[in-house]
Amino acid sequence: MEQESEFLAKEPCPKCGSKDNLARYTDGHAYCFSAGCEHWEPPEGEEVRVKQTVDFEFVQGDYRPLQARLINQDTCQKFGYRVARFNNKPVQVCDVRLPNQKLVAQKVKFQNKDFITLGTVKPKPLIGMHLFSGGKRLIITEGEIDMLTWSQVQGNKYPVVSLLNGADSAKRCIADNLDYLANFDEIYLSFDMDEPGQEATEIAAKLLMHKTVKIITLPLKDANDMLKAGRVEELMAAFWGAKKYKPAGLLTLKDIKDLVRKPVEWGYPWFLDTLTKLTYGRRLGEVYFLGAGTGVGKTDVFTQSMAYDVKVLGHKVAAFYLEMMPDELGKRFAGKIAGRRFHIPDSGWTQEEMDEVLDDPGLDERLTIWDSWGCTDWDEIEPAIIYLASQATPCSTSTT
Repeated sequence: MEQESEFLAKEPCPKCGSKDNLARYTDGHAYCFSAGCEHWEPPEGEEVRVKQTVDFEFVQGDYRPLQARLINQDTCQKFGYRVARFNNKPVQVCDVRLPNQKLVAQKVKFQNKDFITLGTVKPKPLIGMHLFSGGKRLIITEGEIDMLTWSQVQGNKYPVVSLLNGADSAKRCIADNLDYLANFDEIYLSFDMDEPGQEATEIAAKLLMHKTVKIITLPLKDANDMLKAGRVEELMAAFWGAKKYKPAGLLTLKDIKDLVRKPVEWGYPWFLDTLTKLTYGRRLGEVYFLGAGTGVGKTDVFTQSMAYDVKVLGHKVAAFYLEMMPDELGKRFAGKIAGRRFHIPDSGWTQEEMDEVLDDPGLDERLTIWDSWGCTDWDEIEPAIIYLASQATPCSTSTT
């Protein structure tokens, strides 16, 4: 019969993955001419029996509707999804086959949702990949139930596959099957809408950057939840409305127009008007460094700034002075508030003037001084800064 048929066209080979080495003939039979493949399909109407070698104890079962999931029997049979008993327990079993149809594993799912995988899954295949050799669109789901769902709502006509072991297997399953996935023009990712599912979506999309990747977003947790809720029209609308994946952080002008239009605001003022004009004020998250020679007045400037921030702006200030004792820094700070040099004994100040500053309850909690005890180790300083920064906003930090 093969000798009487005529060549029709070249097709992708479901066994070796070749894009055009499978020759299709008028009687329906096909043969792959890829070296080492020799995949053959019988003419229409003839049955082919392929001897299946299984390297593990195959779990038998029946094809039945999954009533709780609203999945029909035809869908289960298409993907090799059975109801069975394993170790005297009711289970659901899903076949895992390679593109050449070889059964390499079975997923056995128990009633408590635990599962085990029987067989060899290295490299990790995609469940259902043996049914589809290529095409325009392919949906990848996080689990086999969603795979069955997406196939069923599309009349079991269009390519759908599933990750082998849920979200945790996204990276390995995608990476191990890039050659297979290259046979599809568009890849649609329909993972669960919870945090693990969305993290897996990001991982898979990045691995598939050489393809057109689209992300399906659902109002419920997954596709099967949509089916059970009777929201199939919304499910299909989510498919057709899937957005093309774009890595996080990439913005167009359209994305930020409203932010750009906002007026530029001045930051918090310095105690010196000139410094405020030069820097347009101080903004949260910015760091300023002051450098000068010994005795020029760095400490004086910092202390004046601290006093201004506490007294005038009402901010909290944390001071990390590595070469000054806390009590001396306290004297200098109080002196800036009072306009006196409390750190110098004969500069004309009185105890009453100092007490007036120190007894001001409005200043008690606004200045925090780190007692270094001679320590300059960053491992000791860093936790203190992080703690203080988390306690109050806005906050100024002075380090010298």
